[in-house]
Amino acid sequence: MLLREKWLSYLAEHQQWLDVIRHYQASDNEELACYYDWALYQTGQVQQAFNNAKPLWLKGLSQPKACEPLWLAFASSPELTPDWLWQRFEAALANNNVTLAVFLQRYFQPMDKLVAADWLKVHHKPALLTQQEWLLSNPLTARMAANAVKRWLKTDLDAALLYWETHKTALALTDTLKNELDNQVALALAVKQDPRALWRMQQLTHPDVKTAEWKIRLALALQNWSMVQQAIAQLPSVEQQQPVWRYWRARATEALGNFLSAQELYRQLAEDRSFYGFLAADKVGKPYQMADKPVSASFSELEQLANTTDFKVVREFSALNREVEARRQWWFALTKLSPAQLQIAAKLAQSWQWPQIAIMTLVKADYWDDLNLRFPFKYQADVLTHAKQHGLEPALIYGVMRQESMLDSQALSSAGAIGLMQVMPTTGQQIARELGQNLRVADLYLAERNIQLGSYYVNKLIKRFSGQIAPAIAAYNAGPERVKRWLAEEKKRTCRYLDRDYSF
Repeated sequence: MLLREKWLSYLAEHQQWLDVIRHYQASDNEELACYYDWALYQTGQVQQAFNNAKPLWLKGLSQPKACEPLWLAFASSPELTPDWLWQRFEAALANNNVTLAVFLQRYFQPMDKLVAADWLKVHHKPALLTQQEWLLSNPLTARMAANAVKRWLKTDLDAALLYWETHKTALALTDTLKNELDNQVALALAVKQDPRALWRMQQLTHPDVKTAEWKIRLALALQNWSMVQQAIAQLPSVEQQQPVWRYWRARATEALGNFLSAQELYRQLAEDRSFYGFLAADKVGKPYQMADKPVSASFSELEQLANTTDFKVVREFSALNREVEARRQWWFALTKLSPAQLQIAAKLAQSWQWPQIAIMTLVKADYWDDLNLRFPFKYQADVLTHAKQHGLEPALIYGVMRQESMLDSQALSSAGAIGLMQVMPTTGQQIARELGQNLRVADLYLAERNIQLGSYYVNKLIKRFSGQIAPAIAAYNAGPERVKRWLAEEKKRTCRYLDRDYSF
């Protein structure tokens, strides 16, 4: 895969356009896509090149340098209509890509340049909307105002709300855009746990899924079980079948006195392998349903896949300790496989002692029921030893390893966390001193040492948070001081929220 990318770049740099077209394969690589489209342009397939480029154009993001020749050709052609230009300008500001928006101004006609300049001003300072009454009647400038209101909601909710209420009717927006902004206003209020949020949500004619879910959360905070039921019923039918909302519908049914119906809802949900399925099982005294269905892959199927050229290359890179190239080759090899073959590949990765690769490959196969493959028990002796030493459930240590590194002992995060339990070097050295030990950073890549230090730290955090596992594990990832601040802020918000008058 890496070789193909370099080869295509070489062909493009040497203007071998027919070879670029011949060897290009569709991928997420935007640089190569632009080389391909420019090759089409150079070989006379101009319209096809422009058609391919337009989706990238409308992303509103800065593109690789390889795209510049095609953009320049597009900009100087009749294809670049004012509408296309405005769409890219608007998309750029939606992504807060001000540099791109400023660059695009050079292509506008004089009058449009003035409008674009005003748009940039209100993008930076939405409060200027109150001085721009002329924005209201034109669909383009009305969109400018609507986008500014979205930004304003984040910095001055009350001012944005007042402007929207005062000018919504006059703004020349489509009903779809007005509905979208109504939802965003209600959502902004809900996130801040403002008592006006519920009233706003009641007024929405077309609540989106995110807003509807927040309405349920607010009703739950108030323990208004009738409203919980009503809000869940307003979700799209597909969303209503999510385990979380099936569980809360059962809880609401139970709270409203319909015990038999609630028990039936719990029994149905208890068949589901999920957190809420397990909660439902507890409610009706049923065992948890794991629904473990291992991938069926025979030895001959594994051998056949392992002996294909692509996977032989993977093994060769791995034998040479060139793990980066081995993994790149693995992901390239997967692009050629069917879903059934992806399942076999996941089992192959498992047999090669690549738990992280096995898990991620199974995700690509969209198969979730091989629990041994998804939640492997590698390093069991070390886990059991240190779990016993610190009075922890082995499952808790495995859970941290599974979440932090997918059991990859060589994992290195962008923040510098290392190994199975993603221990930061400074934290590891502090723990080692407490244990009377020395620690080299390289030691954190050793499974036994990483589990020892990580388990000690988990136990230390559980004690710090008075035996509460959830905040302790959150602190393991985000830091204890940050979690303490979150808990304090949440307590203040909850008290403030419950003390307010929500009658409407």
